[in-house]
Amino acid sequence: MAILRATANTVSDLSLGGLVKISTTTVSSAVSSVDFPTIGTDYKFYKLVFNDLHASANDLFSLRFTANNGTAYLSGSTYDFCSQNSTNSSNQQYASNATNRIIFGYWNMSTYSGHASHGEITFSNLAHTSYYPSVYWVWKYTDTSNLPVRSYGSGHYRANGAMTGFHIIPGSGNIETGTFTLYGMVS
Repeated sequence: MAILRATANTVSDLSLGGLVKISTTTVSSAVSSVDFPTIGTDYKFYKLVFNDLHASANDLFSLRFTANNGTAYLSGSTYDFCSQNSTNSSNQQYASNATNRIIFGYWNMSTYSGHASHGEITFSNLAHTSYYPSVYWVWKYTDTSNLPVRSYGSGHYRANGAMTGFHIIPGSGNIETGTFTLYGMVS
């Protein structure tokens, strides 16, 4: 049996570690990206939890890393990813290598009122100089046919080197709403 301890910024399982809240960003008016340019090097794993994510255009979301505290986000053809995407009527695998970002999902996300998405992205090896920075995600959204979609997958930046952060960007349009909370994962 685990013993849980909760404080204002931390939920800890005293036997297994826990999550330490680093920051929260709330989007309440249109932005072109949600940036976490300097997340630090205190943890081997990080988790971004988001909810009420809504965009201005029917499209997919993606991620890019930065190695210089957000001065530039890496867009070279060095990202690889794969995902499994499911609705109640279809299953699709989606994968790409040598692309300029990690793309979440397969079908475009709906902009209909009330169709906000939520999910989480786990990051590993961001500060490590000998391993590829990697992500794993699970994401729920509604597609343009009004069907619920579950997407999960993984990806990495195919180059060694420490990353200082990342940002989330829509394929087109803006991010209109959403709450993004970044945690460090205690091991």
